[in-house]
Amino acid sequence: MGKTRELSEFERGQIIGLWKGGRTYEAISRVLKFPKSIITDTIVQYKNFNTGLTAKRTGRLCSMDNNDHYKLLKIIKKSNKLSLDEIKQKFHSSQDKKVSTKTIRKNLHQMQIYSRVAAPKPLLTESQRENRLSWCIE
Repeated sequence: MGKTRELSEFERGQIIGLWKGGRTYEAISRVLKFPKSIITDTIVQYKNFNTGLTAKRTGRLCSMDNNDHYKLLKIIKKSNKLSLDEIKQKFHSSQDKKVSTKTIRKNLHQMQIYSRVAAPKPLLTESQRENRLSWCIE
């Protein structure tokens, strides 16, 4: 059995049932045609947590690791006024990995780095300028 396939609940139940019936690990392995390591892991999991189930997988693996985060942070600290596309190009030139702009943005957000753009504000009117100047002089 390869590492890509998980045991079904039924298969885990068979392993635990044969073990409770008094069979040895080798006998269970011969009967069910699973490697002894899988039999051992399933029974240890059952003994420790009173269930034969493994923990749920959380989904896809992260495409960027801590080294990639460090490189990304270095790019941002060097020049913090770059656009996302420019950051992506610099990251691609420094790393062998090719990641999308969405992935870079998501990882920047995980590192608590967000983009901020100042809101446009209207210019002061002539009367506001005079009021501001007269207040400073007094």
